[in-house]
Amino acid sequence: MKIEKINQGKVSDKVFEQLKMAIISNELKSGEKIPSEQKLGEMFGVSRVTIRTALKQLSTIGLVEIKNGEGTFVCEPNVSNILTPLMGELSYSNMDMKQLMEFRQGIEMQACRFAAMRRTPEELEEMQAILEEMAKCRKSNDIEAYTLADMNFHFCIVKMSKNLLLQKVMSILQDFMLAYGKNANVNLGIELGYEKHWELYDLIKSGLSERAERLMYQKLQEVMEVLKW
Repeated sequence: MKIEKINQGKVSDKVFEQLKMAIISNELKSGEKIPSEQKLGEMFGVSRVTIRTALKQLSTIGLVEIKNGEGTFVCEPNVSNILTPLMGELSYSNMDMKQLMEFRQGIEMQACRFAAMRRTPEELEEMQAILEEMAKCRKSNDIEAYTLADMNFHFCIVKMSKNLLLQKVMSILQDFMLAYGKNANVNLGIELGYEKHWELYDLIKSGLSERAERLMYQKLQEVMEVLKW
């Protein structure tokens, strides 16, 4: 593994970044025991305390496992481990609504395309059940329950895509989507876009991927324009 000496900035973060990239790029392979704190300290030119801090960061996101008395071992990197730290960052940032909706457009348009290509009969049944729940909530004007069912509809599309990265990103955004979705439904009512959910279902069921992708764009764009985001 190629090591660069650490000269400035928060040194533990720089050690963390180099080790993280070595694991993600498979320079350090899954199951491999990495050098001791003392050896790593010599390689990076930093103290053992700095190395220990960096290893704890790697352990927190699941890239290494620290075994007392045995050493530190590389774990298999996966999407969940790499994206989970974004949860904390997003939770404390000022999320701009327009940026969130634009991001959703990109994610969900692609998810719709894949969903129309990869959906299963069981998933279509699940989506239909969600739509029926939305219809009940709409009839009783239960905005909170409708919003939850609406989000479940969108998550169902992403699940149909069979793309784990899209699923993970959507799960990270879940709390924001529920909060903003409820706010939008309170201000606009729950009629806006309701019929488009059924249209999306029909297009996905029929395997019309490009049309489903376009309709998702139009659906989210309509919300942005009405709310002036």
